[in-house]
Amino acid sequence: LNLAKKLVGRDRAVDNHKRAMMLIAEGNVKRVDTLVRVAYKNGGGIRAIIHRLTDAASDLCKTKSFSSKDLKLAYLIWKMGGPRLVNIVAKALGGPSISTVRRHMGSRPLLASAGFPTQAEMARNLDVSLTKGLEDDQEEVPDNLLHEMGVGYVLAIDEIAIEKRLRWDPERNLVLGLCREHTEAKCSLEFASMDDADALLKALVADEIHVASEASVIAAASLNPDARSRAARPFVLSGTCKKGVPADQTRLLKNAAGALDSELKQHKGKLYCFATDGDAKRRKALTPLTLSRTLEPDSPLYSMLGNLPLFDLHCGFDDRTVDFDHKHLLKRARNALTSSKGITINGVHIDQTTLKTHLIDDGMKALTANLLLSPKDKQNVAQMYRLLVAIAKLPKAAKEDKPGYEKTRQSIRFLGHVYRHLVEAYTNHKLSLREQLVHLSAASHLLLAGYSTFRGDLWSSQFYFDMQQTIKNAYFCVAKTKRDCPKAKFYLILVGTDALEKLFGIYRTMIGTDTNADLYQLATRATGAVKCVKILQEEKGWDSGTRRLDIKTTVWDEGVEDKKTAQKWDHLKPELWEGDVHVAGVGLQTCWNTGRTVANEDLTDCEMTPSKSFDEMESDGGYHILSPFGTNKLVLVHGHQSKERDEEQDEQDQDDVSNTRPN
Repeated sequence: LNLAKKLVGRDRAVDNHKRAMMLIAEGNVKRVDTLVRVAYKNGGGIRAIIHRLTDAASDLCKTKSFSSKDLKLAYLIWKMGGPRLVNIVAKALGGPSISTVRRHMGSRPLLASAGFPTQAEMARNLDVSLTKGLEDDQEEVPDNLLHEMGVGYVLAIDEIAIEKRLRWDPERNLVLGLCREHTEAKCSLEFASMDDADALLKALVADEIHVASEASVIAAASLNPDARSRAARPFVLSGTCKKGVPADQTRLLKNAAGALDSELKQHKGKLYCFATDGDAKRRKALTPLTLSRTLEPDSPLYSMLGNLPLFDLHCGFDDRTVDFDHKHLLKRARNALTSSKGITINGVHIDQTTLKTHLIDDGMKALTANLLLSPKDKQNVAQMYRLLVAIAKLPKAAKEDKPGYEKTRQSIRFLGHVYRHLVEAYTNHKLSLREQLVHLSAASHLLLAGYSTFRGDLWSSQFYFDMQQTIKNAYFCVAKTKRDCPKAKFYLILVGTDALEKLFGIYRTMIGTDTNADLYQLATRATGAVKCVKILQEEKGWDSGTRRLDIKTTVWDEGVEDKKTAQKWDHLKPELWEGDVHVAGVGLQTCWNTGRTVANEDLTDCEMTPSKSFDEMESDGGYHILSPFGTNKLVLVHGHQSKERDEEQDEQDQDDVSNTRPN
């Protein structure tokens, strides 16, 4: 009798499980996992689950328990698709409604600056964008990872095209959308009466003030590899007409650095450097902030950097330096090759025709060579990468080749050595931090040897200056990380404006790819864009990034197609980096000297003899990477020397797109 009762009970249990499976298989119940989880949490068994499934299938009950992932997904849908789409998804799939998302994940908008950004605006935006975000991030970081997290930050600045449209800010009763350079001195930006509007109109007609065509965005970007922390945090949104003087930008950047520094001190963070692209006015604006003095002998950094031969020790307040973003620099390196001027080395002129001949002779198809050497697409990172790598892989000329051809090939191979070191340092995810710094040192020494010998025939002074400043900044940042967090990791790929450009990508998705936002829209969507970036970095499986991401190995390994590897570079993340990047295992002096040895070997390999060897420069004195002609005169800062030149328009990495819509 007992056995019969047990069999009946088990048979009933099996029937209940089959019934539950049928209810689930019918597909009439939304978010089954949440429903089962809630029933289990409340102590219910299979019968309670069946009861809930039956009621849910008949729309008699709805599960309101939402996980953090549910809310994050709904937030992305809200910001990228709008509130109506959130409610559609809620009805169709059982997700949270827009009111629920707003209640749990709402955020305050940033303040756009109507005129010149004030300290009060910066402080308020930092409180919204940075402070609240840091508090949330630090609560989620496991204790065992805290020692690997650095404290360094980059102050990144870039422009984004906006609609030339005036907007009224109802919170502050201000008119937004005018340029910061000229407006405040001419007109009141407070909309107190129609007289104020009439005065603005008259000034616009008289061309005394201008409607902003771009917005300057300044953001704090963490060098911390943790996905929760490294999203760019904007705190300055200011309209610009691009007609101001560098001194105004210097004042803006100095104020922004001061405001950020004050805020970071509350969270044990430090501002390490500035990051920008190759904008000429900003380069001049940053010079007083990054080259105003030399590193003091009593500085903790001096023991790590002071004994590097031919290294430049100029820096700014609090030992700050500047990075010009490696991707922008390498695009400019490609553009110099495809420009009308070309490059001249050892009396050999290298232009598109010359490069095409040598690439085809090495086995490249003519169609591919034409594509890679096309000067029309300056923004294509994959094409730039493939061209520089193809040049770097060119072998020596064959013995039967003519002397003129051989001399040209050797000159091209000198460029190839420079490109190889730069590309490897930023793209080979198997390299350790020590190996990356060796590559950068070798590139710096080759740049010094080439520019001191061939001057403007080889590169513009702007390109040389920006490249050496970027390499110097990498060494400074590693030294600061060793000083502040000796056990931390340092990812070189996090230095630059990439975090800010990712934010711009989210802006484009939120606004639409066929139009631009105005300044007010930019401000109201800023914190939402930051949260979207942060969510996509935390939930690694949600965003595919580039559809052609391929991280197999470096292009210098045998059997790897250049095309596959080129397409992954623009989306490298710390999670994909395999090499050891702990700063504890890095000796900066050893890395620098090893790079110098490698550079000498490369010069011998391509049979290039510089006007002065590195040993001669060191013994003569007055030479370093920013003073390639001696006498301690800095390139670009102290004016042009003989045979130096400025960068041509077709060598720069961007067209004038301030008045055009995005593609």
